Amino acid sequence: MTLLSLSLSLSLFLSLSVKRVAFSASLRASGSGHIGPFNTHTTLVFRYVVTNIGNAYNPNTGLFIASVRGVYHFVFHVGAFGHRSHGSGAILVKNGQHVFITYEHQTSGYGKSSNGASLLLEVGDVVFLRLYQTSRIYDDQAHHSTFTGHTRPPPSHMQLDYGLFDQQAPECETRPPPLLHTHSEHRLTTGLCSEPPPVLPLHLRLQSGPQGQHDRQIRGRHHSGRADLKRRRGSLQRGAFLRASGSGTLGPFNTNTTLVFRYVITNIGNAYNLNTGLFIAPVRGVYHFEFHVGAGGHRSYASSAFLVKNGQFICSAWEEQPSHYGSSSNGASLPLEVGDVVFLRLWKNTRIFDNESHHSTFSGHLLFTM
Repeated sequence: MTLLSLSLSLSLFLSLSVKRVAFSASLRASGSGHIGPFNTHTTLVFRYVVTNIGNAYNPNTGLFIASVRGVYHFVFHVGAFGHRSHGSGAILVKNGQHVFITYEHQTSGYGKSSNGASLLLEVGDVVFLRLYQTSRIYDDQAHHSTFTGHTRPPPSHMQLDYGLFDQQAPECETRPPPLLHTHSEHRLTTGLCSEPPPVLPLHLRLQSGPQGQHDRQIRGRHHSGRADLKRRRGSLQRGAFLRASGSGTLGPFNTNTTLVFRYVITNIGNAYNLNTGLFIAPVRGVYHFEFHVGAGGHRSYASSAFLVKNGQFICSAWEEQPSHYGSSSNGASLPLEVGDVVFLRLWKNTRIFDNESHHSTFSGHLLFTM
């Protein structure tokens, strides 16, 4: 058996043995209001399902049941309006065992907290969230309180996806398979025989534009970009990025405003455009996005942003307090087609802050192709 056929066989084995699982859900499917407080820990049932690849999450019970042995990553975001006696807290539970907790308590405004963990699960293991006793959480159609989880592919599978199957350069298949070699970041991101990606300029200022202008850009690029992205599919197998804004406070504006994160930390695959703030999916698959925003306290203006997919509202992060500094987070795993567009908008009449410490950030990466 040649090295190439051995690598192909190993890739096939890994793709069959690692079942692709991803879910994202928020607490309320309709209506608004708090859940709790109760005098005992209470299982939370997240009923509004955004993504449920593999159907491992049950929106009727709130339980995630592992369908394959492996490492899974879970993230949860919960919040509530301020109250003198009751905070907002939730516990991540695995098979009845307390794993991690998130908790926020302030007497006024709106507060939010987050946590997460990577867990090794056997088939049939159960993971869920419990509302902490005597606390409460809030949700509405903006989907503030969310629960997300997904499988994590083995590193060798990621290497094979990057280097070996570059359909634009079949002559490279005569080289030793990339699984057996140390890779540069260039090869991992652009394919075995691709040219190095262009060096992107780094800026330290977050910019924004009118909502309507960006909507027109999105509609045009959403359709015209599909053909080009399909042609480049062989060399852009995986997209990943991390962006942080510059310094100062942005907003408030009297309309929802697209956020453009200018400071580049990572942009593998160049799927994020630092001039428009748009992430455009280069390949069909499930992607995970997270965002963190904050601002100094203000009596009139909160700090908030929301995640958008092709103009559709997904989930939001919101923090409101009259003084000091507060931050909020949220995220979701989303199935995307080639050319789908994901970005963040600043809520109207809110503001966010950032400086050289990079408080307000936007991140995303491909979990698996479909």
